[in-house]
Amino acid sequence: MSEILIAGTFKLHKWNSNKRELEDGDTPVSSEGEQTFAKTQLGTQPNESKLLGLKWEKAKDTASVVFPKGQLATTKPGILNKLARIYHPLGIALPITVNGKMIYRDVYNSKLPWDVDLSTQRAREWKCREESTTILVAVPRTLAQFQEEIHSVSLHAFGDASNKGVSAAVYSVINQPSRTSKLW
Repeated sequence: MSEILIAGTFKLHKWNSNKRELEDGDTPVSSEGEQTFAKTQLGTQPNESKLLGLKWEKAKDTASVVFPKGQLATTKPGILNKLARIYHPLGIALPITVNGKMIYRDVYNSKLPWDVDLSTQRAREWKCREESTTILVAVPRTLAQFQEEIHSVSLHAFGDASNKGVSAAVYSVINQPSRTSKLW
């Protein structure tokens, strides 16, 4: 890629790969120690890679959703703030965040004023949810687990609904010579 871009007088920089041998070449690939203003604002640590805004662990090739921890929310804006700080553009964290959204919906429907503390029952529910929520959820970035021929790919979709919510899940089944991978 670097050679092709150099031919067009473009310089490729600040890129990463999950394959160490691609990053060990003669061309400098990324400024690992360089911390831009944007990365500082997004909370990216030095030597940390991001993929679609998610933490990317290159060695394991996983994308992660991070759940912020901190002071326990006791008001409607506090709950909203906590829920809004969970960034997961692919919906990876929905099975975990849906409980918090249901609690917020119940608080909203109770017509509680904006900055008033939650009722004892709601505060207990929120505290239990906060304590049981993990700090990080990691999923494989790639669908095909091996770098080899893919014999077939099939998608399996499921959906369900209740009076509290609607959900859907799509699973991929990838057949390769080494094995069959099933991922959501």
